[in-house]
Amino acid sequence: MFQLVGEKNGCYIYENTQHPVSTVSIVTYYYVNSSGVPSKIIFLQYGLNGLVSNNTYVLYASNLISLNEKIYFPSGLHKVNQAFSLNAFKNEVENIVFSLIIVGIPVLLLFSKKKYNNNS
Repeated sequence: MFQLVGEKNGCYIYENTQHPVSTVSIVTYYYVNSSGVPSKIIFLQYGLNGLVSNNTYVLYASNLISLNEKIYFPSGLHKVNQAFSLNAFKNEVENIVFSLIIVGIPVLLLFSKKKYNNNS
């Protein structure tokens, strides 16, 4: 359940805390403007030793509602070029095939033994 915990820069701040296991808590903050539209969402995960992860999502206007609006990109944002490596893909396929063989052989032996016992 979200509770209103404050107001900052014209946004209402709602908080929710979850405990999926006894040693972990996840705290979620929603920053909602006066129109009811979220502008920022923060997920904080805490473990025994304190903060484990902080995922902050800042929501920007887009042209979905107003065709004259442009998507806002913060300064310092750069496109990352990632080269596709065929070797990495080949290694991943080899790992999957190897895993299937390791799991498949015992399953086939089990079914073969069961079929042999039913025929005897």
